Amino acid sequence: MNILLSVFILSLHYVCGIPTTHLSPIKLDPNVAPSPTEEFPYKEIMDPNGNYHLYWNRNNTHMTMEIHVRTHGYVGFGLSNNGKMFPADIVIGWVKDGKTFFKDRHSVAHAVPKIDQSQDWILLHGFENSFGTVLKFTRKIITCDPDDMEITEATMRAIYSYHPDDPQDENNIPYHGTTTRGARSIMLLSKSEEVKLPDDAFAVDFLNDQFKVPAVDTTYQCTVFDLKWLGQKHHLVEFEPFVQPGNENLVHHIVVYKCPIDRKFINTTYECFDPNFKEARPCAVAYLAWAVGGEAYYFPKDIGLPVAEDDDDDLYIMQLHYNNPALKTDYVDSSGMRLRVTKNIRPIEAGEFVAGLIVHPRFQIVPPQEQSFISTGYCPAECINKGLKYRPEGINIISVFQHAHLLAKGIKTRLIRKDTELKPIADDQSYDFDFQDVRRVNRTILPGDSIIVECTYQSMGKTKPTYGGESTSEEMCLSFFYYYPRVPLRYCESGPVFDNIPVSYSNIQEYFKIYDWASPKRRAEFKKTISKSKHYTACGGDWEKIRSILKKLVHHKYEYMSARSGAEFIPIGMTTTCWKTLPPKTTKMISIRKFNILMTSDSVYFVFDSDFSFTNVLVHINGSPTPLGSVLDANAQPKPTEAFPYKETMDSEGKYYLFWNKNETHVTMEVHVRTHGYVGFGLSKNGNMFPADIVIGWIKDGTTYFSDRHSTGHFMPVKDKSQDWILLHGEENSFGTILKFTRKIHTCDDDDLEITEATMRAIYSYHQKDPVSEDVITYHGTNRGARSIMFLSKSENVQPPDDAMTVEFLNDKFPVPSADTTYQCTVFDLKWLTQKHHLVHFEPAIEPGNEDIVHHIVIFKCPVDRKYINVTFDCYFSKDVHIDICSVAFLAWAVGGEAFYFPENIGYPVAEDGDDDLFIMQMHYNNPAMKSNYVDSSGMRFTLTKKLRPIEAGQLTVGLHVSPYYQIVPPHVPKFISTAYCPQECLNRGLADMSDGINVIAIFQHAHLIARGIRTRVVRNGVEIKPLADDRTYDFDFQDIRRINRTLFPGDSIITQCIYNSSKRSFPTYGGESTREEMCLSYLYYYPRMKVEICTSGPVFDNVPVPHSHILEYIKAYNWTDQRSREHFQTIVDNSKHRSSCGGTWGKVRLKI
Repeated sequence: MNILLSVFILSLHYVCGIPTTHLSPIKLDPNVAPSPTEEFPYKEIMDPNGNYHLYWNRNNTHMTMEIHVRTHGYVGFGLSNNGKMFPADIVIGWVKDGKTFFKDRHSVAHAVPKIDQSQDWILLHGFENSFGTVLKFTRKIITCDPDDMEITEATMRAIYSYHPDDPQDENNIPYHGTTTRGARSIMLLSKSEEVKLPDDAFAVDFLNDQFKVPAVDTTYQCTVFDLKWLGQKHHLVEFEPFVQPGNENLVHHIVVYKCPIDRKFINTTYECFDPNFKEARPCAVAYLAWAVGGEAYYFPKDIGLPVAEDDDDDLYIMQLHYNNPALKTDYVDSSGMRLRVTKNIRPIEAGEFVAGLIVHPRFQIVPPQEQSFISTGYCPAECINKGLKYRPEGINIISVFQHAHLLAKGIKTRLIRKDTELKPIADDQSYDFDFQDVRRVNRTILPGDSIIVECTYQSMGKTKPTYGGESTSEEMCLSFFYYYPRVPLRYCESGPVFDNIPVSYSNIQEYFKIYDWASPKRRAEFKKTISKSKHYTACGGDWEKIRSILKKLVHHKYEYMSARSGAEFIPIGMTTTCWKTLPPKTTKMISIRKFNILMTSDSVYFVFDSDFSFTNVLVHINGSPTPLGSVLDANAQPKPTEAFPYKETMDSEGKYYLFWNKNETHVTMEVHVRTHGYVGFGLSKNGNMFPADIVIGWIKDGTTYFSDRHSTGHFMPVKDKSQDWILLHGEENSFGTILKFTRKIHTCDDDDLEITEATMRAIYSYHQKDPVSEDVITYHGTNRGARSIMFLSKSENVQPPDDAMTVEFLNDKFPVPSADTTYQCTVFDLKWLTQKHHLVHFEPAIEPGNEDIVHHIVIFKCPVDRKYINVTFDCYFSKDVHIDICSVAFLAWAVGGEAFYFPENIGYPVAEDGDDDLFIMQMHYNNPAMKSNYVDSSGMRFTLTKKLRPIEAGQLTVGLHVSPYYQIVPPHVPKFISTAYCPQECLNRGLADMSDGINVIAIFQHAHLIARGIRTRVVRNGVEIKPLADDRTYDFDFQDIRRINRTLFPGDSIITQCIYNSSKRSFPTYGGESTREEMCLSYLYYYPRMKVEICTSGPVFDNVPVPHSHILEYIKAYNWTDQRSREHFQTIVDNSKHRSSCGGTWGKVRLKI
């Protein structure tokens, strides 16, 4: 009941929007167990008290984790190289008043971890229940973030902590204490996945029978078992340790050997190296292996390890290693190994073999006082070829168990092919003696390959050598492999014979007893000696059913080879099932107050009575919330799951809505689409479906399907290898389908399109039906489109002040002429305000139906005779009104743009004392069809306040003089560049007394029809720095003010550069006001206000043989069809001197230079 109520509270918060603080707080229940939100294949209990549970899943590129912690305070989880809290990659989260707080952090000292600049751990889900706090989060395995720790296939140290209380805020997190923290070694990427056992599988136990453990440091106890009683061949499909409760610290490792020994030893127990049992000593053929920290191992569902085969009389010797350093006398033990077998033979048979260093004191010597010493064992191609004689396609390694003792700090199992070192089969440079488990791999060994097992030891605490041996105080270096199909190879080991020292091999130990190990020089000599030694190789197997041993001396050529030698690594993929959901198996109806709860094994449905105010709510415990029996309602409106600062309606019919948010490293998006079929969303450089970075998702039977894809042609997009778009939420409601997802701005994935501050093309599609499968997606037809969006630089809405007032500059039913281009001007005054105000917001007010003819609006602030107030006239060709429009642009808007909000502490001054300037609104009508029935009352709408804000903004116009004499774009050119300069001499007129410079908060870049890109560049101290804005995908139909955060200092200069594509034009395009002409301007909004308001330039063509006033006539004679002529003209423009204009106002003072 407590679980149901907690899920109900969660559903109300997420689906119905009711704050959880209005409901009774959830109490911790010590009898409740954690209930994960999905079927995770991997699980660890992190602490000995069972208060911290970790579940996880993985694919080739990402890791998803879910923690359940018995607390209603904060929770910490992290990854650490050394198992300590510092240094570490950490997340900290908690749930307070129904809101989840979660941050990706890193520790820089023994203090509160710092918040990462790049938030790569992404929260998927967070809530509290009667067990405690649940947080579900995901991360890319390799994030390209120096503050993150790469997740590898090696042993990882997972750290954890928790506290009974929530923090005061994100910067004040109380210390967790010493009892609610810890670390655990885990194989996050290579842990064996649990596989459902066949129905007829049964257990066979190899157990000691109340064995009295001797009071000695190390005991190797052997017991012999037989499986002939099975009567027929079986397949072993799973094995796991069975450690007697209370003896977990005693049992160190278990190895089961398969050996041809006399059957008289069946059920005999003895000390493994007792000289009286030489006949029953373990052979070299290890069959199963487990060590402390390991768990159950499952063979893949179509693979089995054969036992009880016909004519196989081998017995099984279980070697159990007891580690009793306290020399206790009261241990009695019945531990062992549990095997699960089936008589239903699987299609593929597995085999096992071991490689590494021969376990013997003569073959392994680790010198003392060494920070990093390497022992190496070789499995040469000659031995592998013996086993693969009839298997030219090789064998497939499915798992490896690397084993060493106390001094080991790293183990690497290397693979050599054709004298080239490939990626290691396994590489664990953070080996943990107390955590040794079988790790899943997916590799192939071919004839001619060789294997090197390399162990790294740290012996700084030793004063004498450590020798190879069975005791944990001695050392080993072995790798056990499970593979398929089975071949006659069982072991392949080697050891150095020290043929390069002046004693016989049998006297090696005596020779090194008198060695001066305290001398660094002598230890260095020993390293050189062992690296140059030949090796004795032991190779064994069932060659043609006859067990034989091949032994010879070989000098291995691989001794100096390493990954640093330039050898190419082969990338290895992992296969797994992510976000798996199971179909419901059981159903149960429970009645609680005014609603019923329909429970299945994986879902909870809340069905409310008719008098209850909320209806049709379903919560998936293991998936995404989905309404029960919801149908599309044409009157329903999209309701985003959070308050997003940005929104776009993607289509003209209002069927596809996009909401988004951003930070410095990630973008989170949510689409609401009027369909219960599939939904597509993507990013494209050209606005087409190909090439594009795409996601496709849908909801079917309560399960959300979602995948990151890319288009490779005009057909169904293929799935990315790296799933970088991450699903956060999915549901269906009466409006349609909702998908919420997030992605890193820079993903390091070639299949993704980088999200930039430039204009981006967002593409969309949808279908009325769900796909048949993830591989069969029906074509969307006409339900598709594209829209230009500035994802990273769009202006954010700001709440207006309480006293805000609206002022509109509007045309009054103006009859638009039937001409291609009209520039209509109207004069307005703001002196009626009677006192200074701050403009805090402006937006276009476009008359409905006239969206296609109003192209842009610029408001100039000019010293005009006041008799012209409210006069409307043609801006450039009026016969009755003689007004010269000044160059000081006050506000600007163009087609595609939206409302602009100044930051809450910044205002743009109007109606200042002594300021008699008037405002000229220039309206550009674009009427290419030359219709005569347009009547328009469009204009600009402002929000003003008389409560002056602490900071005053200004506006600066930079770019190219708007004139045919200063801008000429030749025809037939796919990429022509026009450039304008704002020199430091001009900017310094405004910045001379402003040592801190000015802060640019927004920029509006403007050009016309053939423009393809605009850059506003900055040069500082003769060096070009990052542009103020760089839009290489400029869209004439989408021109909006983009938010930036940059500083300009005295001495800076600005370059405005526009790129044009005139391929389809036959005549030059000149600078001018018409959309068929061109412009190249950037309008900058900044603070604090300075004197300079305009800084433009244009080439004077001083490098042609005519005066500037005759340049148009000169150009007419150009042969534009000749490519060399066009290229020469670009050179002329680039090398011409420029005439600069610099002007501004400050009160009544006007400057010109």
